[in-house]
Amino acid sequence: MNTLDLIVVLVLILTVVRGLMRGMVDTLFSLAAWILAFMLGKWGALVVAPLLPIGIESPSIRYFAGFAVVFLVVLIGVLLLGHALATLVKAVGLGGADKVLGGVLGLAKGLVILIGLTLAAGLTSLPRTDFWKQARVSGSLQAMAQRAMPLVPADVAKYIRFE
Repeated sequence: MNTLDLIVVLVLILTVVRGLMRGMVDTLFSLAAWILAFMLGKWGALVVAPLLPIGIESPSIRYFAGFAVVFLVVLIGVLLLGHALATLVKAVGLGGADKVLGGVLGLAKGLVILIGLTLAAGLTSLPRTDFWKQARVSGSLQAMAQRAMPLVPADVAKYIRFE
């Protein structure tokens, strides 16, 4: 087991524990916030990028800036809504079941984070290093990232390499 394996295990443990602590509603909205922010960021970047008052000539950097703006607005909005609903669930006495189911959803969130980090790693030379190749989890991470590739903008996906 190398450092990458330990990092993956640590991410999964932390997200499960955080899910147990926060509960299902908060964790579900957190997971939904990340997924929705990514998907709407991908779509909304094309709309928002031309409206940004920044002097960036590069279309890819302008697209990324538009993506970041939409991503952050959606992420924060959905997280705030989830927190409000979690407070309501606790108030009606469903805290115990909410916590257990939060751990399961925390695991799902950890996997989404790891897939995102793997896709980002595919933009670098990291997957071609011994550090990456010797990790027990790298094959599984790459397989999950490959399944998520249709969600990545084509302009970015063409630069993601795992070989």
